[in-house]
Amino acid sequence: MTDPQFPALIRAFAEAERTAQKFISARNQGDAPVDPIVVQVAGTRLSDMNDEFIEYKSKTVGPKPISMAISIWNNFIAFNGDVALDKVTSNDVFRFFEFQLFSAPKKWSQGYVDGHAKRALKEMFALARTKALMTSDNPVIKLEMMPQLSDAERKKRQNPRFAFSGEQINTLFSSDWYAPNTTQFRGKLGVDLAARYFGPLIGLLHGARVREFLQLMTSDIFFVDGVLCFKFQIEMPNENRQVEHDGLGKSVSGMDDTRLPKRSLKNPSVFRTIPVHPKLIELGFSKYVEGRRQSKGIEVPLFESSVPRPGGKSPMWGRAFEQSFLRFVRDKLAFGSGFGPHSFRHQFEDRIRDSQARRGVWPAGLSQLLSGRQLLRDRDRDFFREVGSEQAYGNGYQPAAALPFLEKLIFDDVNFPVDFYLWKKQ
Repeated sequence: MTDPQFPALIRAFAEAERTAQKFISARNQGDAPVDPIVVQVAGTRLSDMNDEFIEYKSKTVGPKPISMAISIWNNFIAFNGDVALDKVTSNDVFRFFEFQLFSAPKKWSQGYVDGHAKRALKEMFALARTKALMTSDNPVIKLEMMPQLSDAERKKRQNPRFAFSGEQINTLFSSDWYAPNTTQFRGKLGVDLAARYFGPLIGLLHGARVREFLQLMTSDIFFVDGVLCFKFQIEMPNENRQVEHDGLGKSVSGMDDTRLPKRSLKNPSVFRTIPVHPKLIELGFSKYVEGRRQSKGIEVPLFESSVPRPGGKSPMWGRAFEQSFLRFVRDKLAFGSGFGPHSFRHQFEDRIRDSQARRGVWPAGLSQLLSGRQLLRDRDRDFFREVGSEQAYGNGYQPAAALPFLEKLIFDDVNFPVDFYLWKKQ
């Protein structure tokens, strides 16, 4: 049976052929041929998806993953043109990934292309289809093959992350970062001595991701059965709520959290309540928390410098600390690339392994609770007991039960700074 649209297709083809012949004839006779009229294709364009995507994703994730996805999408627009969504094919996506891997001025890694980039484009087109902004198939789903780097080139493109050694940590503790009167740090970090002092110590003693401890509120630190704890969460305090935690000062009205950006954490395993390391308390942490609660409020950011400047395009907790620390250890201390706030987390995992190798394997799931890591890596399976379906039941380890194991971590290679309040007077 003949397709009812087939005659229209033949007529359109004939018209295109006739127009082309006129163009060629005029050129051959020396006349200036009239440029063919380009008909603008109707439909939603790629750039129209930016606002749609931001509105959709901002309900569930923080600014960083949104910013990354939008950046990838805009790179695709720059490469492919701001065409209609329905005009994009799987070959367009393939050529874009190929360009980013092999020809772009700043080439992407294979992992970035296969992971973040592919996922961002797939979600953009999926959202467009869901909202009836395009009718064609999702071109990323149609992408059955991906451009591939050689194994040697993949290794060259990797962005390694290294653990701090004990020697490097001691270098940091004796550097200008721990000189309270230095003029090297300007802006918020120049006056927020508590962030400069306690930030690296929390990273060292707890292996917390930088965003975890820089997003803490004073109400996230409290006692559970006599054990001082951190609670890593994204829920913001209610401005009208009265909260009182035993042992850390009097309750005051919470601050207006509408002035603060949303908090975000990497994955569900990060949401946890863990004991504060006794060494941190010994160095004045609980006294600092109590003082901040008394002077500023029970529901205010733990570190003043963590709060982003109002009106920023992508407000992010702790950016001042994160960027300053990264530059300081990489450039000022000359540790080089691969070292930064994440290096504390890597050394913490090494100390957990070392403790278990020397003092026995911990109960299943306890190390993951303390570090906020859910899945075991292959390198850890000889030292960590695996967790089964039981992890979905009950409330997990209580802080009092986890504290003795946290105390087993060995820091005999570290020369800790003096107490915070003595340090400030230096």
